[in-house]
Amino acid sequence: VMRTFRRAESERPLLSPAKSSILRASLIRANACRFADRYDVQKPIGEGTFGRVHRCVDNLGRASRAVKRIPIPEDTERHAALKVEVAALVMLDHPHIVRLIEYFVEGNELLLVMELLQGPSLGYRMQEIGRFPEELASRCVRHMLKALFCCHCQGIAHNDVSPENFRFQTEQLHSSLKASRLV
Repeated sequence: VMRTFRRAESERPLLSPAKSSILRASLIRANACRFADRYDVQKPIGEGTFGRVHRCVDNLGRASRAVKRIPIPEDTERHAALKVEVAALVMLDHPHIVRLIEYFVEGNELLLVMELLQGPSLGYRMQEIGRFPEELASRCVRHMLKALFCCHCQGIAHNDVSPENFRFQTEQLHSSLKASRLV
């Protein structure tokens, strides 16, 4: 059964999702300072198709983040594709998609500073506990579909939808599930 809700005039959001994404995009910029002046790089977290991911700590606020280090391809076609993917990531603002904080371009490397997800991948959790209780499985699928719907609304296709590319925000079993490895 589909339900619709009518919002009171006072409950309207200040910005539509499209305007919110445009505002978010205007706030995320290439940082002009050096990455090493702003962040302390710590232990490696993982390695993906495009680059390595390390834990890092912001020297200003001491917040823990993740930094994905991506070599900038010399091939102009791949370089253009990488620019498009980063521009798309800047536009995505959703509670079930890993958030881009800022980015740096240094030499032949792109550094994407993102929120740090402390929990395991969905794939790891599935191996760890086996069969999910119905409530948890339903919740995970709902989080995944919401993230993919947000991507599709922005004209973005997540080309590698798999349990390994969704991570839990924390170690807790019922924490939020987020799409990662978009770039």
